[in-house]
Amino acid sequence: GLLIGRSALIITFAIEAAAVLFGAIREQDQALRLDSLVIALNFILLNGLIALFLDQFGITLRTALSAGLERESDFQNEINIRQQAEAALEQFAVRLEILHEIDRSLLSARSLHETGKDALIRIRKLIPCPRASVTLFDVEKNEALFLAADFDGVETVPDTPITIEEYGLN
Repeated sequence: GLLIGRSALIITFAIEAAAVLFGAIREQDQALRLDSLVIALNFILLNGLIALFLDQFGITLRTALSAGLERESDFQNEINIRQQAEAALEQFAVRLEILHEIDRSLLSARSLHETGKDALIRIRKLIPCPRASVTLFDVEKNEALFLAADFDGVETVPDTPITIEEYGLN
């Protein structure tokens, strides 16, 4: 009855009280029957007080268990939120490091082709894509020059300028 609830506790108490009273009433000797009834009534009273205590204790216990389960659920949600935040922060740190590497490459004052190639490799780490290129456009000459290109497959890029139409910008 402690964990099940009040109705189970009342049923248990009623069965116990009936059994004790039945045993006291069945006594054949009149003097013993009176003593047995007094003892039975004291037992029932004591048992009733214990049942009341257990009922209140059971309510308190069930409330505490429910609150504990709720707190556990809240803690699990908080852990999940923190794990997501840590993953996002780690991803941000990786991206920031890649941008810092690009910045160092730009500041190293190497040739345009080397700088473009280094930057492009790092940019593809940030932005997953099958192909990327760094292209200089000279609108006055109607030309495009590939500084660097990076492809998943085997493709060649011309070393000399091409027309903007050949590049695909009509």
